[in-house]
Amino acid sequence: MFRPRVHASHLHRAPSSLFSRHFSHPAAPAPESAPPATVLADQPELDLTEDQQPAFGLGSLPIIHPTRQFLESDPSLASEPSKFGDEISPHTEHLAVPPATSKTGAGGAGSVAVSSGPVPIVDTHTHLAEVFYRKRLPVSEVAWMSLLASYKHNELKHAAAPRVQYFINIASDPSAYDLNTHIAQFSPRISTVYGCHPLAAHKYTDTVHARLEELVKAPDCVGVGEAGLNYVDDVKLEKATRFLQRTVFESQVDMAARHGKTLVVHSRGGDADVLSILKSARQARPPRVVVHNYTGSVELAREILDVVPEAHFGVSGFVTFGVTEADGVRALARYLPLETILLESVAPYIAPEPHRQRVNHSGLLPFIAERIAREKGLNVEDIYTAAWENSLKAFPGIMR
Repeated sequence: MFRPRVHASHLHRAPSSLFSRHFSHPAAPAPESAPPATVLADQPELDLTEDQQPAFGLGSLPIIHPTRQFLESDPSLASEPSKFGDEISPHTEHLAVPPATSKTGAGGAGSVAVSSGPVPIVDTHTHLAEVFYRKRLPVSEVAWMSLLASYKHNELKHAAAPRVQYFINIASDPSAYDLNTHIAQFSPRISTVYGCHPLAAHKYTDTVHARLEELVKAPDCVGVGEAGLNYVDDVKLEKATRFLQRTVFESQVDMAARHGKTLVVHSRGGDADVLSILKSARQARPPRVVVHNYTGSVELAREILDVVPEAHFGVSGFVTFGVTEADGVRALARYLPLETILLESVAPYIAPEPHRQRVNHSGLLPFIAERIAREKGLNVEDIYTAAWENSLKAFPGIMR
């Protein structure tokens, strides 16, 4: 039975660490060029933060079939007019699905390998249930995703740079666990992180806890989360209270530790409590920690690395946003050690500039990598190489 506990120490900020061994002096960013003007009208519904995602109801969703006839299994996907007409959003050429083969190249239906050529990109944080079933992507891009289900890549021969080859799907809404287990069947290149988002903490019953205990044992599961604290949404806090969030977070920290899974952390407005809970779990903490969409301070990043030296930080499209909005995140991009950085789309949310008003997807990750490279004064290939190596360390199960 789920019997969580919360220590009083979780309510207080831990003292700032003086350790700075993980950080280097920031390189001067390259001169910034003006981004292309967006051609889309203001569409605030597409500029949602991850915390504004709607709750799922499985009753009206189609059955998912991991076959090439994905569109035919839900005719509405093919017949519904796209919000963007028939255009294909930029950078879909970065999406590719090579044939499934073993690491040694011997082949096999349930194994994958790095194809020869450019270093692959791992989207370490995407919400495929939202991408598929809230119908946020244009039809042409949903059609691409159907190729992922059937390992058919010949139609992508025109692709100039097939880079995005692995996807970590975040299943953090208990009402959508069944849907996400279906999505996991699409391809061995899709791995899953199962957990409970802090704003869904009121859904975390004994039944949900027991279900999670089983889901984290699944072959596709590479982590627990996204778990953590979100204190910035007053309306949702009426149900997912701070105390309840801390309780549910602590339970998932323990679960990740017991099962040897990566803990994916969500923190907005609750950084002090997140750090305190991680500190209190020192003796039985998860083997790996990923701080998703990190927007905290450099000082807090130092503290996290002091507590969890092997921690990684996800960088999203927010790093590309306007000067006044994201100066702090760009400073983080300069200060964070290269060996700690992961690339994450947070699709369909937080699309990078100059496509901020578009629906986000994994093919836009190069915009994030290019901005990180500019801030660090590096070549973008350096970012791709580091992000690939970091992804394998943070989520070793993706090469199953």
